[in-house]
Amino acid sequence: MDPICLSLVYEITETVIFVGMRLDESKIASIKAYLKTRPVLKAYLFGSYARGQADQHSDIDILVDLDYSKKIGLEFIQMQIDL
Repeated sequence: MDPICLSLVYEITETVIFVGMRLDESKIASIKAYLKTRPVLKAYLFGSYARGQADQHSDIDILVDLDYSKKIGLEFIQMQIDL
């Protein structure tokens, strides 16, 4: 995982624009829809997409703030697989 620099971590919002490779609106919508069904308080984009340096080999790095007031268990592992 890339070191997280707070200036390079962006909350996933309705509009995300990048200088380099872009996440298209359908990908953003599907990620947000998925995360809304899980015990996630907030999700943040970081790494090459957040820096605007993504290319065709880049993955999408997402930091999630989980709601630990809910039982998570193996659901966390499934979230890693799904995303």
